[in-house]
Amino acid sequence: MQWVTKYRYETLAKESRWRDCKSAIRSVAERYGIEIIELGAMEDHVRVVVTLPPEMSVSTAIGLLKGGSSYELFRKHPNSRKTY
Repeated sequence: MQWVTKYRYETLAKESRWRDCKSAIRSVAERYGIEIIELGAMEDHVRVVVTLPPEMSVSTAIGLLKGGSSYELFRKHPNSRKTY
């Protein structure tokens, strides 16, 4: 799976944000039974190779990972909500 940041802003350029993003994605994946095989990112996009539970669709998994990680990132970095 691959998705881009909103407006392709270079949100993940800082190491601290990327670490927090990676942690958030892993947390959401664990919560929903998604197994992460590989996780990587550039400044403006995220790539994840996963194994999904049989009853979960790809679009549902992307929505959960994007939404959950976004929620956790904005909780850890509230000032970034003004920009993004």
